[in-house]
Amino acid sequence: MSLNSKSRDISKLANIFGASMGTVSIPKLFSSHFEADFSGSGKREQITYLLNKYKEDPKELLYIVQEIINNHTSVTAKNITPINDSLISLNLKVDPETYKAEIIRVPIHDVEMVLNNIAAENPMRFEDILPSEIIQKAKTMAQAYMIIYCSENTLRLFIDKISIEKFGDNYWNSLNIPRELKDKVGIRKKEETKNLFHALRGEKELFYLDMDDLGRVIEQNWDIFKTYFPNLSFIRQRITELTITRNLVAHNSKISDEDYLRILLYYKDILRQIGSL
Repeated sequence: MSLNSKSRDISKLANIFGASMGTVSIPKLFSSHFEADFSGSGKREQITYLLNKYKEDPKELLYIVQEIINNHTSVTAKNITPINDSLISLNLKVDPETYKAEIIRVPIHDVEMVLNNIAAENPMRFEDILPSEIIQKAKTMAQAYMIIYCSENTLRLFIDKISIEKFGDNYWNSLNIPRELKDKVGIRKKEETKNLFHALRGEKELFYLDMDDLGRVIEQNWDIFKTYFPNLSFIRQRITELTITRNLVAHNSKISDEDYLRILLYYKDILRQIGSL
């Protein structure tokens, strides 16, 4: 989407939102987002400033749009359509029934189509800065991320289910959790309260732990988890390998085809062991 298109849509949104904000003070509503004094300007100008400032930051933009909608005096199913028409260039949309704003997730094949269109305009230059093998590798990385995401959350749900069966819903303090992991959870929860515009990790402490941390929880509470695995080294080895690849993917580092096949195999191994739950 071109910059001109974004600017045009931001102007439309500012007109729509600015017209019906009632007595709401935009600078007060977004006090931490203004770097200059806009108290003397109109709501359209204030909203234009915010949308322009954060137009490349999807999470901040999502927060801003949601807050505006929450405080808007005349958002209806009828005028959601023009709002959504202008939000598309910002990769956002608003559900016409719940009025909840959300980020538009672009499917991988759509990303590839956009890249191919760009390459068609200047094939020689594009190949210099983004060789085709990088695009192919990106597809593998996307698939690897999906396996890792599923693996990590499968482990969380497994630990959660077994712990509830053993200790009840409030199992966290009954598990043997190393002090450094409890501290990590506390720090991450505290940081989360400072950044309310970011999505919450989850309701339970397990969602504030990383994959290798989940392995330590299983290891430190082996008595309640051991019936699901042949031995401790079985699950320890697989979580270690998954964690290594997870970190590579998280930092956009290359992974080999062997790495990809390994994490796929290990996830299947884990599912076979706990699939009877």
